[in-house]
Amino acid sequence: MNILNRLYHFTLLKILVNRENRMSSTVSTTLKKPQLRRLLYTNVRNTLISVAVSITVVTAIVKIFHNDARKKAYADFYKNYDINAEFEKMRKKGLFDSCPSD
Repeated sequence: MNILNRLYHFTLLKILVNRENRMSSTVSTTLKKPQLRRLLYTNVRNTLISVAVSITVVTAIVKIFHNDARKKAYADFYKNYDINAEFEKMRKKGLFDSCPSD
């Protein structure tokens, strides 16, 4: 029982010493002074920089994944598109008033 009691007190003492060391180290550090001058200028500058970077990234993503894919789809469609064959199909269906259907 005596050994357990000593072990308990030693552990408790060790915890208290560590707690005091941690508390004293946090109290002794000085806080950073707040920025009082040019605060609006700094915030606006940082916001504009982040907006410019975001716009550039989004523009590149839209160009690569949307515009280039759409241009490729149009190019593939018109590569095989025969306007005269389409005209004949529509004429045979009777879609034009000025052309007789067969």
